Amino acid sequence: MMAPFTARARVTLADAERFTDALLPHLESHAKVIHVPGGARILSTYGTVLLTREQGGLTIEAACPTPTALATVRTFLADHIFEFSSDARIVWSGAGAGERRPQQFQMLEVIDAFTLTPRIRRIRFSCENAAALASDAHHHIRLLIPPAGRRPIWPALKDDGRLDWPDGDDMLASRVYTLRAVDCEASTITVDIVLHPSDTGAPGTHFAGNAMAGDLAGLLGPGGSGMPATDKPLLLLGDETAMPAIARIIEGAAPSQAIEAIIAVECSAETAYLTARAGSTLTWLCRNEQQHCPTALADMLEAKLASMGSKSAFVWAGCEQRVARQLRQRLTGRSNIESLIAAYWQRQRT
Repeated sequence: MMAPFTARARVTLADAERFTDALLPHLESHAKVIHVPGGARILSTYGTVLLTREQGGLTIEAACPTPTALATVRTFLADHIFEFSSDARIVWSGAGAGERRPQQFQMLEVIDAFTLTPRIRRIRFSCENAAALASDAHHHIRLLIPPAGRRPIWPALKDDGRLDWPDGDDMLASRVYTLRAVDCEASTITVDIVLHPSDTGAPGTHFAGNAMAGDLAGLLGPGGSGMPATDKPLLLLGDETAMPAIARIIEGAAPSQAIEAIIAVECSAETAYLTARAGSTLTWLCRNEQQHCPTALADMLEAKLASMGSKSAFVWAGCEQRVARQLRQRLTGRSNIESLIAAYWQRQRT
C-alpha cells in the first residue's frame, strides 16, 4: 500500500517502558500490534505506525495513504497517549502539523429527509468532499449535531493532535452512523437513522425526526469497519441499527459470495428496508410477533454454527452491547470462524 503522507511525533514521558507496557495491549483491540526491539509496529487499514522508545519518551512515525487517514491516526494516538499518561507532551511534525481544521471534518447541509420504515428515517446531505468518504474499508462517520438556534462551532485541532470540542451552550451532540450511500459525482451522502422512543431524549432521533432542507450538521470520518476482507461465506447478524451496514455489505460483496443475514426488528413493517439479492438469504426475527427472547440472535447463531459443522465462515454482527457479548461467547473456541462483532449501542444510552 502506498503511504505518501507521513508525520512524526516526539512524546515526552516520565517512564516510556511502563507506558508502552500499558498502552500496547490496549491497542491490540484496535489494530495489529507487532512487537519489535525497542517498541512496536502498529498496522491497520488506516496505515502504519512505528513506535520507538527513547530516552525520556517515545518517537512515533506514521505513514498513511491519505491525509484524512493520517489525521485520524494522529488524533487516535494522541487521545490514547493522554488516556494512559495525563502529563505527556506531544510535538508533531510532517504532514498536517499545525493545522487547526481537522482533515477528517466536513460540513454538511440537509438536502431532504423522509421516512423509510416506521423506525428508520433517511437523510441526504450535501458534503464538501464525498470522494474522501467513499471507502470500502471504513463505512462509518461521526455525525455532529449543533444545538438548535445557535451558530455551529465545530471542533478544532490542538497542537498535540487531539480535538478541541466546543462546550457549554455550543456543545455538539454526536453519534456514529453508517454511510448508506456516497455519491461522489453529486457530492452527497445518505445516512439512515433509527428512531428511538421520543422519551429517551436521543439527539440523533430528534435531529432525524425534525431535519429539514438547509439544516446544518458536521461529520468526522470515515472510520470504523467496512467490507469484511474475506471471500468466505458471510453470516451477518444485527438489529435495526445494523441494517444500513448489512445493506452495504450485501451490495459490496462479490456476486459469488454466499451471504445469510439474520436481523431482529420491532415488527414486519421494518423488513421493507432490505431485500435479498441473488445468492443471499434474509431471516427476520420480529420482536412483537413472538415472545421476547433476549438471546434470540445468539440462539440463531448457535444453530447456524451447529449446522455448518467444520465449514469456515465469517461472522459479522452489529447489535446492542449485551447481545454482542452473547455472540462472542457463542463463538468461543470456533477456530473455523472469523468474526467481527461490534456493540452499536447500549440499552441505557440511545
